[in-house]
This record gives sequence, C-alpha cells and structure tokens, in this order.
Amino acid sequence: MRMILKLALVFAISKSFLFANEQLVIEFEKNRLERNPELIVNSIKTFYIKKLDIKGDWSAYILDVNVDLKDKNMIVKDILFSNGEVVTSELYDINSKKSLQEQASPDLNNSYYDEKKLIAGTHGAKNSLVVFSDPLCPFCQRYIPELISYVNKNSKNIALYYYSFPLIQIHRASLDLSKLIEIAKQSDKNIVEKAYKVNWNRYFDPNSTDSKLILDSFNKELKTNIKLEELQAEKYHKVIEDEVKMAENLLVNGTPTIYINGKKDSSKEAYKKLK
Repeated sequence: MRMILKLALVFAISKSFLFANEQLVIEFEKNRLERNPELIVNSIKTFYIKKLDIKGDWSAYILDVNVDLKDKNMIVKDILFSNGEVVTSELYDINSKKSLQEQASPDLNNSYYDEKKLIAGTHGAKNSLVVFSDPLCPFCQRYIPELISYVNKNSKNIALYYYSFPLIQIHRASLDLSKLIEIAKQSDKNIVEKAYKVNWNRYFDPNSTDSKLILDSFNKELKTNIKLEELQAEKYHKVIEDEVKMAENLLVNGTPTIYINGKKDSSKEAYKKLK
C-alpha cells in the first residue's frame, strides 16, 4: 500500500511540474510573438509534450499558435524546449551538432494504423511502418518500390501503411496524382507500387495543373478508367487533405518520411533490420 501511495505521489508531483512548466512555455511564446507589432496573438495551446532522451530534465513543447498577420488568420505549430528553468527555441546536441527538433517529433498513435491505408504486409503484424510520400518526389520514386518489395518478402511480420503528402509547393501535379492513386487503390491494392515506377515526366510537367492531361496519362499508363468527375470530387480531395493534416500534426515537412513502430526513422533505412 505504501508503495502504491508513493507512486501516486510521484505521479502527481510530476504532473504538477509539467503543468507549471507548460504555462511558463506558453507565456514565453506569447511574449516573444507580441514583440512583433504586426502580429495579433489569438491563442496558444499545447499540442504535444515529449520528454527528450538527453541529460537534464528537458522536454519539447509543440504548440498550436493562432495569430492574425496583416488581416490574415494563421494557425501554425512551433517547438520550444524547456527544463523548467530555461525556455529556448533551439537546442543542439554538442556531440552530433544536430538540432534536437528531430527528436521532438511526436510518436504515432493507433489512428495511423488504418487498415484502409495498408499497401503491403499484414495488418496487425508485429512491426508497423508508416510512410508519408509524394508520388513526384524523385527520391520517393526509388524508395517506395524498394520499401514495398522488402515488406512483401517479410509480409507476416511487417505492416506498411501509406499516406499521401503531396508537396504542391514544388510540384503541383502531385495533388491530382495523389488523388488518382487513392481512387485506383479501391480496386487495385498494388497501384501505389505501380504508380511510383512510372516516369511521369514523359507525360506532364511536375508543376502542371492540367487535370485532364494528368488523368489521361494515368489512365493510359496504368490501364485504369477513371473519369474527370471522380478526380474532381470533393470526397477524394478531402481524403488527401486529411492525410496532409495527419502529416502536419507529426511535423512532417519532407518526403519520404517513415515511422517504424511509432518512432520516426531519420535514416530511412532501419526497416531493413526488421525480419
């Protein structure tokens, strides 16, 4: 009984410390932003707190920041670090010389293991991979087929879930292509692998916004019969929008980004050790 009471007390103290420190971080962020006279701070909320695997009691605080800038409302995420005494926007490992922003990335929850997003392996397998990718990302075009091939060879022990993250800032055509993959996936579970093996540059410019051209190219190359009305349907636009939001909640900002058993793998190669 004493041990249970002691553990409960430790938990209560720890929770109280985190709450007090959270308020300190939010106040620091508010004061920092309000120095900019063009910014109006509407609200700052804690989105995620992650204890860092370094010396000292350091945690990363991911904040949802709602501000108005020149009559435009913006909701963005920001990362601050604190040990209860100091708050900073940057924290570096002196040995690796790397920013600890990477370590601050949130871990996955079970909502990311959606069977509808499974493209290889066995749902509920011992090991789970989640990948965010853009079908026009040159590195992804090599990486995704290799990843799928590896999972298929170890399909009993690995599940691979795919989420679209079209980088429309650098290739706008990836949005339509991502929607087409989502549509075709309903009847062909191998469509992701097939689509990533195509050299789409033969058909259209990566920055093309010609939906008809992108659609005709997809139908021709992958022997599908998707209509323009399907491509333009709000339903599939919403699917991609939701997947992008899920990526942004994890602070994903590039492709491919892969998670192994809930943890972000910056090397992108650790999956090869799963058997």
